Amino acid sequence: MSMFRFLRRKLRPVIGPVVGVCLIAYFTYHAIQGDHGIFARDALQGEVAQAKSTLESLTTQRTEMEKRAALIDPKQVDTDMLDERARAMLNVARPDDVVIFFPKSAPAPAPAQ
Repeated sequence: MSMFRFLRRKLRPVIGPVVGVCLIAYFTYHAIQGDHGIFARDALQGEVAQAKSTLESLTTQRTEMEKRAALIDPKQVDTDMLDERARAMLNVARPDDVVIFFPKSAPAPAPAQ
């Protein structure tokens, strides 16, 4: 028992600071590495920047599509837009149009002999 009392008397003043240091280390680690820490915040800011860029691109596309849709409005038809869409959908051309065909893929080079 005397050894136990000796250890108890010597360790009592050390236990409080050790527990305090452990708590500080725990909270510091999670403030930096945790789910809501500094590194997670930086990753989320990168995702937000990418989402804003995507939103801007999609907003531009939507505006362009709305402009094109307004030109096909049944109440006021733009004849050029109607002609363009009809040709694209029916795959036709006028006799005076110049048609340029592009190959779908480049032909493979012949093997060297």
